[in-house]
Amino acid sequence: MIKIMKDKLRTIIGSALIIVLTACGSGGGGGNNEIDGNNDIDASANGLWHGYLTHNGIDHYRIAIIQDGRIMLINPNFGSAFDGSYTIEGETISANLIHYSDVGLSFGGTLSGEVAEEYVISALLEYSSGLQAPVQLTFLEEYHRDSSLSLLEGVWDNAHITNPITTDLTIGAEGSFSGMDDNLCVIKGDIGIIDDSINLYDVDIIIGGCIGADEYTGFARLIFDPHEMLEIVAFGDSTMSMVYYNKLSLNEVSNGGALFHDVPVAGLSGTVDSRIYYTFTISEEDLMVAGPDPEFRIAISGGTGDVDLYVRFEDIPPVVTPFRCMRLENDPGNDENCVLNVKKAGTFHVMLHADVDDYSGVSLTASLN
Repeated sequence: MIKIMKDKLRTIIGSALIIVLTACGSGGGGGNNEIDGNNDIDASANGLWHGYLTHNGIDHYRIAIIQDGRIMLINPNFGSAFDGSYTIEGETISANLIHYSDVGLSFGGTLSGEVAEEYVISALLEYSSGLQAPVQLTFLEEYHRDSSLSLLEGVWDNAHITNPITTDLTIGAEGSFSGMDDNLCVIKGDIGIIDDSINLYDVDIIIGGCIGADEYTGFARLIFDPHEMLEIVAFGDSTMSMVYYNKLSLNEVSNGGALFHDVPVAGLSGTVDSRIYYTFTISEEDLMVAGPDPEFRIAISGGTGDVDLYVRFEDIPPVVTPFRCMRLENDPGNDENCVLNVKKAGTFHVMLHADVDDYSGVSLTASLN
C-alpha cells in the first residue's frame, strides 16, 4: 500500500535501495508552512536540489530529495546516500542523517543551515566522527513538472548499475511493479502520486526470495535530460542499491497473447531490443490429464537474426535476467529450449527479447507433457 510518508521515520535505517528508472524530472517545492504565534512563516525546503559537498577543498556533486520531513542527500556516482528527517524553524533547517553505501558502510551525521525557499540551501554537514563539510544546493525547477502514473506505465530497461539490483521493471497502470534481479531476488512494489503538480513519487518496495530480502520506502522522480529516465531512491534495513532505467517505447513491447498445447506460433519477427510477451495457463484438469511429474516445455527455433527466450511461473512477467532457458548451442541463433517441472496449476509468462539483433521467421511452441 502506497504511503505518502511514513507516520514516523525510523531513526536508524540500516539499508538503502536507490533504483533509477529513466523518465522525466522537474520541480519546485511546496510544503507545509507553519505559522507560529508571531505570524512568522517557516520556509519550505520541499523540492529537488543539486549542488556540492566540499571535503578537503574538493567539491563533490550531490543530489538532494527533500519532501515533507524526509531528506535524502545522494552521491549518484558512487552508490551512497544520507537518509533522515528534518525540521525547519523560520529559515533554519536541521536534519539528523544516517549514511549508507552499497557495501554496507553506515554512520551518522547532522546537517544545519539556512533555506531560501525554492532557491538555495547553504548548510554544514557534520559527520559522527566530527568531520565537517559545507553543502551548497540549488533548487531544480524540474520539481514542478506534473506527475502521472501514465508516464511510468510500461517496461523499464536497466541502464546503469552501481549495486547488486540488476533487474528490468514492469510498471502497471495503477503503479504496481515487479521484476527479478540476477541473484533471483523477486522485486515487487508500488509507486504513488504525492502531488500531481510535482515531479516526485512515493515508493514502497519489497524484495524477497534471496539473501538481503527487505522492505524499502522512498521516492522516485523522472529525468528528461539527456534522455528519459526513472530514478528511485529508497531505504530499508541493511543494504543500499542504485539503478538507472530507460523506458522502452511502446513499439518495442507487445502482447503476443495466449499459447496453447503443441500449437506453434510461426513467422515471428522483431527489431533489436523489442519484446513480445506470451502466457501459457495450466489448469487442475490439465495436470490430471498430463499424469505424474508433468513438465512444461517451450522452445524457439529457425529463422534469421537473434532472439532470446525467457520464462517465469505465475505472477511476475519475465525480465531480462538469467532464467532457466538456455541456448542449445553456445552461438548466436534462435534454437533455445526450456523444460520446467510443474508443481501446481498456474500461468507461465514467456518473453522473446531481441537483445543484439533483429530477427524474423522464428517459431515458438509450448506444451505440457
